[in-house]
Amino acid sequence: MNKTGSKSEHRKPQIGGWLIGASLLALIFTLSLIQGYWRHDAWIYTDSEAHEIIDGKWLADPLHAILHDLPPSLSILLAFLIVSLFLTAEISRIYRGRHWTSSMATICALSLFSPSFLSQLHWPTHALAGSLPLLLSMCWIEKSSLLWRLWRAFLISFGSLSILSSFAFFAPLCLLPERDTSPSTSARSKLIWLDVWSVAFASPMILGASLLLTKLIRDSVIANHASFPELPSRLDLAFTTNYTELVPGLIAISTSFLLRQWGWLGLSIPIVVALISVWSVATHSKWGACISCATVWILLIPIFASAGSGTSWQRVALAWCCIPTLAALAITDLRKASLRRGLLVLLMAASACSALIGMYNFSISALSTRDLRNKVTRQTKALNPMSDLLIIDVRSIDSLSPKYIWGGWPPFAKSNHQNVRFHRVLDELHIHHYVIHQRELIFPPDLSDSTCIRHAITDHNRQKILDCYNQRKQVELKNVLHINL
Repeated sequence: MNKTGSKSEHRKPQIGGWLIGASLLALIFTLSLIQGYWRHDAWIYTDSEAHEIIDGKWLADPLHAILHDLPPSLSILLAFLIVSLFLTAEISRIYRGRHWTSSMATICALSLFSPSFLSQLHWPTHALAGSLPLLLSMCWIEKSSLLWRLWRAFLISFGSLSILSSFAFFAPLCLLPERDTSPSTSARSKLIWLDVWSVAFASPMILGASLLLTKLIRDSVIANHASFPELPSRLDLAFTTNYTELVPGLIAISTSFLLRQWGWLGLSIPIVVALISVWSVATHSKWGACISCATVWILLIPIFASAGSGTSWQRVALAWCCIPTLAALAITDLRKASLRRGLLVLLMAASACSALIGMYNFSISALSTRDLRNKVTRQTKALNPMSDLLIIDVRSIDSLSPKYIWGGWPPFAKSNHQNVRFHRVLDELHIHHYVIHQRELIFPPDLSDSTCIRHAITDHNRQKILDCYNQRKQVELKNVLHINL
């Protein structure tokens, strides 16, 4: 292809694409603002992530030191931007710079709001740190040779396993070759078959090598630091699990993941992938075979990882958000227009269903945390933070789960068993003098041995609680405001 033709293929995105992208970023930022507070182990609440070395995430703690003070809304916005840029850049590279069809763009945009990706909103800084290997890999996206693609896949796999493993499963996407429409020659045919074999076999090998390397680094660090507690490790389970005994579990997890990701339309995703695979074999489409192999691995590896580590978290299947777009990319080469349109409509419907499920799942958590925050705000309007003590009495454990207030992780946090996210809410409301009472759970922890607080709070012992607090904290508060959650 001549230089002029090459330039014509890499045309600048139309202004509509930029507007859609800006709208999506505005939406994800708005969603983050709706959240009242984050999960109890979100980085913004923790003092250290040194315990993550147990699972081989040796880069988590250094990145935590750098990123944990970033505003959560900014963190998730940057993470969403990086993943969006990575996916669009990869698909554009594979598609040889051609303009995306409107159906492909719609499918990709909807897929970014899938349950697996929106679940990252609970851990915004985690998501930003985990997306950094994707950003780094884009430095070599213009280099299309097989060796560079292998390097980029390894960088994402090893880097993500060292930070947040969910992002490692994007690695097979880097191995896909560019779509080549030039006349086939014997030499070119051999090169394309090399691409097929690299996607088919290099994907699991790179992930396996990355897993082994992270384990070696983990063992080396622990061997030189005797202070690490003996905690159960999902990394060790990945090496010791007998996967042949997990077949029933794999089927259950895969079905569960498909339904959680795309609803009942999720059962059609493996069928579409199978049709693409059959079409690739029937038409000798090596490029279609590459996409089929990559899609199969992106589908299967998170399932094996989840089963092997003994978890069934939907966020493990984060990379599934690119599967409908990859399938749509392969479908564009189908000659039968009616079949092509039908499959694109099916993929679009599945992506729309996925976005609705993701938004619904997020709304449950966002509303519960936001409602609790608003309830505290309403009930503390009369509070004078300079002279009043706030007593928060959580009487019903059933109506308000302890995990919304208490957090028992990580063991390396300075506050240890009192590592809480709800305290951040009170701090943001400028409430600094308070006692949280929930049966036998008392905060602040240095008041937990106080008999006057350990008993049920009544009108008779509020003054005792105030006196006890003043004595322990060496303050002179005068009044008590008692609220119930």
